[in-house]
Amino acid sequence: MAERSIAPTAPALVLETESGSTVMTPSHEYHVGRDPLSDIVLDDDRVSWHHAVLRADTDHWTIADENSTNGTYADGHRVRERDVGPGTVIRFGSPEDGPRAVLAGLAPSRPSGVHQPASTGTFRRPTSVRPLPQRTVRIGRAADNDLVIDDLVVSRRHAELRARPDGTFEIADLGSHNGTYLNGSPIDTAPVTAGDIVGIGHSAFCLVGDELQEYVDTGEVSLDVQELTVAVDRRRRTLLDKVTFPVGEK
Repeated sequence: MAERSIAPTAPALVLETESGSTVMTPSHEYHVGRDPLSDIVLDDDRVSWHHAVLRADTDHWTIADENSTNGTYADGHRVRERDVGPGTVIRFGSPEDGPRAVLAGLAPSRPSGVHQPASTGTFRRPTSVRPLPQRTVRIGRAADNDLVIDDLVVSRRHAELRARPDGTFEIADLGSHNGTYLNGSPIDTAPVTAGDIVGIGHSAFCLVGDELQEYVDTGEVSLDVQELTVAVDRRRRTLLDKVTFPVGEK
């Protein structure tokens, strides 16, 4: 009996580059290069035509260099093939200033009233991006906060994002009227890891690599269709077979 292949169980990830974001599903390989037919196209002379490939390997993701001229770098180290996951920073062609990509996880649920960036990351760019804080950052509507959110549903002093001595982070609600959410659940104090979604009013915050990204819910909607199959009548004639396509905002 022929051995049955095992479908990969790796989680879907978001790959963010300067030109946009791509939701990566484990059933597909994602080729990176200057070739316009690549899944992730990088228009930089230091990037090879066929530079690298990201693929799911059972329960995790790997990146493999495809004999590029200037190399692939993960977290500052040149790699031939390496496991990667949420928080991994990848550069192509140069470890210092080559085109940059960051991996993030998909959040499991959506906070009420808050945009979930990972689900529409193929089309939605962050509203703002700032370096991760080295200390406690107070968030709220009042002008004396470190991070001011001009939103009436946000309390004057709403929450704190705290940098711990070990380099990790936690989010703490400061007794706000409408609550602080982590991946859709209200919290008092909770640790925050790469890919988690912190919801405050109509804003969502996500730790991606060495950045704190903010997404503001403007009411605009985008649609990201992944592997849609449509079959009709008794013979199950297939009209669409695992089709993936975007419908952008507005």
